[in-house]
Amino acid sequence: MHVFSILNRKGDQVMITSPSTPVAEVVGAFKANKGGALVVTSHGKIKGILTESEIVAGLAERGLEVLSSPVSSLMIQVTVRCRRADTIARVIQKMIKGDTRHVPVVEAGRLVGIVSMSDVIDGQALEAEANSALMRECVSSGHMSQPWPHLKAGHC
Repeated sequence: MHVFSILNRKGDQVMITSPSTPVAEVVGAFKANKGGALVVTSHGKIKGILTESEIVAGLAERGLEVLSSPVSSLMIQVTVRCRRADTIARVIQKMIKGDTRHVPVVEAGRLVGIVSMSDVIDGQALEAEANSALMRECVSSGHMSQPWPHLKAGHC
């Protein structure tokens, strides 16, 4: 499975904002769009990512005053990017290495989507389900009367 498969399923909509946007506006955008992460951009360049987790941490550390702070005060730096053609396995490696749960999808220097750990897990689950259904169909149709010759009949 590849990133483009995830984007085809979920869409390529990305919430974006500028570094100077007040955190309170982002909270409203998260609620309105049922999102939990957005990409912070300035002059078309990715500057960071802000997620619900950073907002909660900011509230715990600084109280309600954080809501009037600019997004730049809470955003995390983007150290990981991916492309549409990247495999999900590669994106998982990047997420682990970069210690992040959200990865912007960039093509030719342009933001074209975002992939979250939840998207990856959903994609993997759908792929496993499709493979299982295909295997059941192959076995029940007789095309794979004995798919694993080292197993005795009835042990599949």
